[in-house]
Amino acid sequence: MAIKNYFLSVRSFFVNSGKKEISIVLGLFVLFLLFRLPLLDFIYHQDEHKWARIVNPVFSLQGESVHPPLTEITFYYFGELFGYDHLRWLILLFAAACFWLIFAIAREHYGPKAALCSLLLFAIVPYSVIASIQIDIDGAILPFWILLTLWSFAKIDWPNFNQSVANRRWLIIFSIAILGGLLSKISFILIAPGLFFYYLHRYQAAINRRLFARVFYVSLAVLAALTIILLLLHWLYPPLSPVRFLEYTRNFSWFNFSSRNYFQVLFLVTKAILLLSPFLLLLLNLKNFGRRHEFWAWYIISGLFFYLVLFDFSNRTIDRYMMFLILPLVFIGGDVLAHWFNEAKNSAGRSFITKNLIASGIVLLPLGAWLALSYNKILPLVPKIAYLEQIKNLDFSFLLPFSSGSGPLGFYMSVKFIVLFWLTSLVAMVFWDIYKSAKFKIIANSVFFTAALIYCVFFNAELAYGWLYGSPDKVANSLFEEVVNNNDVGKVTTYNDTGTYELDRAGKHGGRFYTQPLFEDSSRRKMQQYQGYYTVVDFPEINKYSIFWKYLQSCGTVFQTQSKKINGYLFDCRAGDKNLFNN
Repeated sequence: MAIKNYFLSVRSFFVNSGKKEISIVLGLFVLFLLFRLPLLDFIYHQDEHKWARIVNPVFSLQGESVHPPLTEITFYYFGELFGYDHLRWLILLFAAACFWLIFAIAREHYGPKAALCSLLLFAIVPYSVIASIQIDIDGAILPFWILLTLWSFAKIDWPNFNQSVANRRWLIIFSIAILGGLLSKISFILIAPGLFFYYLHRYQAAINRRLFARVFYVSLAVLAALTIILLLLHWLYPPLSPVRFLEYTRNFSWFNFSSRNYFQVLFLVTKAILLLSPFLLLLLNLKNFGRRHEFWAWYIISGLFFYLVLFDFSNRTIDRYMMFLILPLVFIGGDVLAHWFNEAKNSAGRSFITKNLIASGIVLLPLGAWLALSYNKILPLVPKIAYLEQIKNLDFSFLLPFSSGSGPLGFYMSVKFIVLFWLTSLVAMVFWDIYKSAKFKIIANSVFFTAALIYCVFFNAELAYGWLYGSPDKVANSLFEEVVNNNDVGKVTTYNDTGTYELDRAGKHGGRFYTQPLFEDSSRRKMQQYQGYYTVVDFPEINKYSIFWKYLQSCGTVFQTQSKKINGYLFDCRAGDKNLFNN
């Protein structure tokens, strides 16, 4: 019934709202789709192909997921219905559901204009775009359960729970959301502090024995329901181990500060921040909104503590875990933008705002294009110290690879472009904060918004099409099509685990190799022992002075393909020079 009421409220919105607001919402949803639809055919990369192989019965890996079972089961049934090559569509469906939940929550809590600004951020922020098609849990599936939990929790009148039948109906949705989140990923618990303090603030509740008793009994009920559901899922889906994900948590290091790879953490977290775009600076305004965003403030604190302090994720895909910042950015940033534009409209009028936005675009768009198209060299992935040397020398004429072990394959972006647009956005925000003139504030706001918007468009376009520096995905598709169709090519070892799903499906996967220091010794041993074919999608680029590249160059090149600055190779190393590894 509660879901029915929601759809009735959506219907009421479209009936009672003005045509302008409806058109903007639908236009933003079209924008949301336009940035994501070109990515749906990207090959599965690293953790993505692991999911595809785990759920596809052809590979006999069912039940191997180390996460709670709901995601694996959902992927499995979707794959059975629509094909295992189309799992990105499932993620997009979850992301689309997030879009409408964001609209419902933001409109109710922060107002119609804030809701529109939140939808804009969700549609265009590059990390949000990647999260919406990444085959994993953190990007769209977990946010869906978080949003559904918050939405239903806020709908319940807890102090007067027994006085309304609607409360019980919303409680059912809330319970489903809690169980869905916990059955998807353990990190769902990060919303608990936010819900707790949201409840205290909203109802001015006292922290006493009665409150803790309620929390205790609710927790017991959730644990009992989880146990029953896990056993039921195991019965329905026999490959599932009800406790495998709990055993996996033993591998985590608690408060391990001595052996953490801090440089790796810094490198990956920085890339995550850059993907969140200069709009991330909007979070600096959180202090101006009091307790209005208390839930998201506690969610940020919980997430940063969990991923950067409590556990050692330095040798994992920590950049993917930073996706938890997308939702706080969307809601807080949307509210800040709405506040800015509302103030500007009241003080100077819509015409003045429009003129400043256009003027900012006329200056910044050509400048961004010039920086992106000017000379930029490619640095190899290893050693990473080379990136620091460039920055230390204030030489930003190089490309930064945006890729991870989580997929999709990635893209390059000019560091000159990144630095200028972040600095422009930061300076504009500082000027807005220190100057009192209303018109000067509007100019600063316009520069900030335009710079951040152009930044997002460039990032998203390069990810989808590789117009500036080339598309690794296009190279990979061309390369692995040749490998699969060439009957003379047997087993293949692939660089950076690229194309494993395609190779394994064709029965040609012979292994993988990496060039990072963590894997260097094992990769050297593999290459010394293996005599056969190698595929290299040279992204991120292999160091051309490394032993790995020297060995590959001693082999015969069977096939080569290129997309601007990105190359792909098929090497026949049956007669490669193994003596190179003895030097």
